[in-house]
Amino acid sequence: MILKVLSKLFNLHLKRLTIDPAEFQAEFFWCLDLETTGLNARRDYIVEAALISINSNKISISEAKNYKIHTPAYSKEAAQVHGVLRSEGNLSEPDALREISDLIRNQWLVGHHISFDYEMLHARCQAYAIDFLPKGLIDTQLLAIKADTGSTHLSELIAKKYSLDALCKRFDVQLEDAHTAAGDALATAILFLKLLKLYQSKKMLMPVMIP
Repeated sequence: MILKVLSKLFNLHLKRLTIDPAEFQAEFFWCLDLETTGLNARRDYIVEAALISINSNKISISEAKNYKIHTPAYSKEAAQVHGVLRSEGNLSEPDALREISDLIRNQWLVGHHISFDYEMLHARCQAYAIDFLPKGLIDTQLLAIKADTGSTHLSELIAKKYSLDALCKRFDVQLEDAHTAAGDALATAILFLKLLKLYQSKKMLMPVMIP
């Protein structure tokens, strides 16, 4: 299912480029993770969003943001995974989306399966006529795949091998509060810095996506 979603998203409006990792030495990034009611960006909703900043290769926990959003729809099945109860939503959807949009405007957005997070945020922002304009997207899964294979080709087998859980274990990243937005965003931030260092040592160009 995830592979089908990703294949659809890659065919939308994301331009793929490669960038010298040296250009990222002093960059600012937001590492993002979403928990949602499902995988359909046009039908489902965001119940939680977490963002952790990286500035000049340093993670700033003090600047971390976490939004628990009250949504008109709710999935008990999804809640069993991410643990967010409907009653925990303390922000209206448009208020949360406006804050997130303002934060990441013209900033690099990093995530695991980031194209799904991007499309989900883009679709929900469109529903309220909110501009959603990140500078670009970086996918930690695609970074790991290219570092190993030289390609960003994604298959069902590869997707499982390069899950966030699998990569955290491989790169010795402690995954706390797995499948929560805050826990996965922090793990993604640590993983991204390790992959950035790997690309710098290998002198490889990094795959990015530009909306």
